[in-house]
Amino acid sequence: MPVPKDLANLDKWAKLRTIKVAIRQSESGSKSSTEVRYFIASVPIGVTAFARYVRGHWAIENTLFWCLDVTFREDENRVRERTTANNMAWRKRLGLSMLKQQKDKYSIAMRRRVAGWNLDYLAKVLGISALKCALALGAHL
Repeated sequence: MPVPKDLANLDKWAKLRTIKVAIRQSESGSKSSTEVRYFIASVPIGVTAFARYVRGHWAIENTLFWCLDVTFREDENRVRERTTANNMAWRKRLGLSMLKQQKDKYSIAMRRRVAGWNLDYLAKVLGISALKCALALGAHL
């Protein structure tokens, strides 16, 4: 919808032109939830383009979080201290990014496992030599 001319503090939003609303409904078994989100924009866009942008954002979010859960069992994480939780989240995303860069037949979850089992594969994921990897891990050759 176009921005109402009498919107409070309209002068503080440079070039504000439209307000959009997206209602997301999801069901899982017998549970259902509804989330309402509002968006503002400086350019008028149609409903179809807006829906594509919102869905595109959620596709990225869902793919990332699903992959983190499957690969690193993120939903089972019980770290509550904020700094530690942020550090762990950062490390998992970095690890996921490095695993995704590998060009092989393995799934992301299997790449993680193989990196734990095979020092050469771990070195390949980290982009370092196997010797440096072994030294960093304190392994004996």
